[in-house]
Amino acid sequence: MVLRQLAGILKGTLRSNEPLYRFGGEEFLWLLQCKSAAEAEQSAQRLLSAVRGAAVPIPDGALLALTVTLGLARVREQDDLSSAIMRADLALYDGKKSGRDRYVIADP
Repeated sequence: MVLRQLAGILKGTLRSNEPLYRFGGEEFLWLLQCKSAAEAEQSAQRLLSAVRGAAVPIPDGALLALTVTLGLARVREQDDLSSAIMRADLALYDGKKSGRDRYVIADP
């Protein structure tokens, strides 16, 4: 139920040319198209804000606050999809280790 709610929030926040895929248990892969690192940071902040502002009702009537942690990686000319995803995944785990509810951009 929570993952469906989160997916709805994500889809409603992303631009139409930015596909979103469920990538594992509770991870999503977002193909973000940006011209600069600053634009990627603005998009990441927009997504974090949308999720922070949402809550999911749970069966006991309480509201469950949501947060996400984002790992971003620029796809370089020499990258294949697998290597770009691996760098984004490492950035994601760095974000989780440093407190969650944030984004981390992988080293170029």
